[in-house]
Amino acid sequence: MYRILVINPGSTSTKSAIFEDRKCIAEQSIAHSTETLTQNPLTWQQVELRKEGIINWMKDVGFNLKDIDAFAVRGCNIKGCSKGGTYLVNETIKNEIFSQHNPDKIAPHASRLSLPIALSMSESEKVDIPIFITDPPCVNELSNIAKISGHPLFTRESVFHALNSKVVAHRVAEEWGKKYQEGKFIVAHMGGGISVGAHNMGQVTEVNDCIAGGGAFSPNRTGTLPVVPLVELCFSNSFTKNEIIRIIKNKGGVLAHLGTDDMREVEKRIDSGDTHAELIFNAMAYQVAKEIGSCYAALCCDVDAIIFTGGMANSKRLIGEIRRYVEKMGNIKVVPGEYEAEALAFGTLRVLTKEEEPIIL
Repeated sequence: MYRILVINPGSTSTKSAIFEDRKCIAEQSIAHSTETLTQNPLTWQQVELRKEGIINWMKDVGFNLKDIDAFAVRGCNIKGCSKGGTYLVNETIKNEIFSQHNPDKIAPHASRLSLPIALSMSESEKVDIPIFITDPPCVNELSNIAKISGHPLFTRESVFHALNSKVVAHRVAEEWGKKYQEGKFIVAHMGGGISVGAHNMGQVTEVNDCIAGGGAFSPNRTGTLPVVPLVELCFSNSFTKNEIIRIIKNKGGVLAHLGTDDMREVEKRIDSGDTHAELIFNAMAYQVAKEIGSCYAALCCDVDAIIFTGGMANSKRLIGEIRRYVEKMGNIKVVPGEYEAEALAFGTLRVLTKEEEPIIL
């Protein structure tokens, strides 16, 4: 039996879990108050704060680091980590992470704290525990043909919900007695952002860039926009560069159309007869369906299952609206929510049990 400690920091919380093989025996999410974060305003300054929270929680549930066989930590954008799978953290990865570990500098994202937290825990408790990262967001398995855009100055990039998308595909494959690497799946992760990917025998060979403006619009992201009008807006002197980027990344989509990105509120409006809310809701579903159709073609119309996951997969209305466009393409599976802790633990376990080889940079 292997005991694995999962560390998954977010912007205002730190999630952690302890797995014994495939069973989660303890988990928690520490919410960090605005006051606490204000006292530690730079993200890097929060390493010790978050570390102490995890150590205290472990004591409360009867564990310490000497009981742990491996860390499974949330990944971030790391140079060279383009393949899907589980990476053994070595000096190359440490140097990449700590190149931005400056007490006077804000880390790009809280997920970048996961490795420093694990290393700090190991140092303070004087233990030597291997650290693994599974399916970081920089995974780029696009086929060569999928990387080509309409101009050589631009290359299509792969930025998507790799961690959750791959673990739910693993789960569905296992239900059918297959390995993930033996199937073809389309996975639509629908949360604050939406990514739809073609999983082809273990590699995501086609997927939209859900951060930089690609694919369907989502609760607060624009997705793909008409290019020439966007260029004209950029040179209109109406918005700064940063304001336009914010529109694309977190001020667009349903929020821009309806003034809210709470999809439960949108569905309440629809139920009360708001036809404009219904139009925007259905347009989002339509665009998701189009992305699924694109992935269906990329997989040569040979698909084992279309899988819906993420928080919005809990909406029967949304799933029903998308289903009517795509149900003839293949089996439909709905796996709502996110399974990041499971994904990190299971990826590490596959390496520990030698089911997979670790990737070493």
